[in-house]
Amino acid sequence: MEQLSLFVQDEATALCLFDGRAEPAARPEPWMLELVPLGEYVVTVGKYPLVLRPVQLKRSEVQKGHEFYHYEVGGQMYAGVFVGGESVG
Repeated sequence: MEQLSLFVQDEATALCLFDGRAEPAARPEPWMLELVPLGEYVVTVGKYPLVLRPVQLKRSEVQKGHEFYHYEVGGQMYAGVFVGGESVG
């Protein structure tokens, strides 16, 4: 009998569809979840946090040119939303 876990791991490895690099993924902070309510993981791209939320796509269904913000974690596909950063003004 298999056990199904309904909880997201605190840390995981996210594979970027753009270049195949593996990035450490952690749970988003509360302020990040206010901006991206369905966020399950966060990775750092450059110096910016990218919150990953699950999408119902297969790897082959991600449109060409959109791979840079799509990641795979444990067989599940995710799309990322950048949060934070510096204000200009």
